[in-house]
Amino acid sequence: MSSHVRARTTAVVVAALAVALAACVPVGTTPSGWSSTLAYAHDFPDPSIVLVGSTYYGFSTNADMGTGCGFAQVPVIQSTDLQHWTSDCNALPHVGSWANDANPAQETTKTTWAPAVVQLGPSSFVMYYTAQHRGTTQQCIGVATSTTPQGPYVDSSATPLACTGTSYWSLDPAFFRDTNGTPYLLWRQDSAPTSSPALSPSLAAAMTRSNTAYREAAASGGVHVGIDVQRLSTDGLTSASGSAPVELLSNDVGAQAWETPVIEGPGMVIDPSGTYLLLYSGGDYKTSGYAVGYATCGTSMPTTRCTRGSSATNPWLSTSSTGGTEAGPGGETVLTDTGGHLLVAYHAWLPSSVDQDPPGRQLHIRPLGFTTGPPAASSTSG
Repeated sequence: MSSHVRARTTAVVVAALAVALAACVPVGTTPSGWSSTLAYAHDFPDPSIVLVGSTYYGFSTNADMGTGCGFAQVPVIQSTDLQHWTSDCNALPHVGSWANDANPAQETTKTTWAPAVVQLGPSSFVMYYTAQHRGTTQQCIGVATSTTPQGPYVDSSATPLACTGTSYWSLDPAFFRDTNGTPYLLWRQDSAPTSSPALSPSLAAAMTRSNTAYREAAASGGVHVGIDVQRLSTDGLTSASGSAPVELLSNDVGAQAWETPVIEGPGMVIDPSGTYLLLYSGGDYKTSGYAVGYATCGTSMPTTRCTRGSSATNPWLSTSSTGGTEAGPGGETVLTDTGGHLLVAYHAWLPSSVDQDPPGRQLHIRPLGFTTGPPAASSTSG
């Protein structure tokens, strides 16, 4: 689950997938010509950025957009350089009929989260978003469409796109198009733990009381938290006929303490060797311990579980890897700029203002490059 600072190089070392195959390393640095990675100094959690022509459109989890806009269920901003932004206010005025609109008057009902927007045609834009299922505290994923990138987006579906059971959450959608053009949806999918497949009355009660109780249930092992992927229809609006979700990764709160209580916010990228890399956020987004990890998923679109990267370099983007200039980075998304360069956009707190709004979780952007070889040490840049 959104002042300029000096950035440091961030490196990830990915384990070899076959004998003699060199590891590929995503590397994040300060963008050329920028004084820091900070791109938008306002609350903009869980960013999604789409390039249309020469204009970037950014979308985020609900936030107060200030004078002229007020509270936006899905804020939308635009820029031609990724540093100077203007606001288009609210991209999703209303969620689908299956869900509850976010209520700005009550913090616990601001439950429209983590949009992912993609252009699928000249005048065809699709938004995947998380919202609260009507009459419950369950989070599910919907899909809305617009003929313009800034919206308004409309969800005319009577049911969500992804929603499991009657209590467990589906959230944080991400779109990925494979090299052959096949579209996929990745998301965080919660379910019953295998040790206790039946939802106990006490856990059910805790999960309906508050979001905090739900996170506590996940941290204690009462909820199984994973990253799923499923093939989409060619128009991106439904799951593909005959497809089924595949779990790529699940959180390990024992061996991977930084992932407590959840992993979420997935994204997929292919490195120059053809290896599919799963990026994901983990931890508690309200703390400086939130971070971005990675896993390797083979040399084709994964249909089985991915493998975590080295524990020595995972998470690869964290408070410590930025030199303490950013706190709790996460909610990452990968985009391509007008020059064809890969970038990673994410949110982070000011170290002096963790879990405080304003300024909230600000938008940061780094180039995403790849190197090969042994583990690389962080170095100062900018």
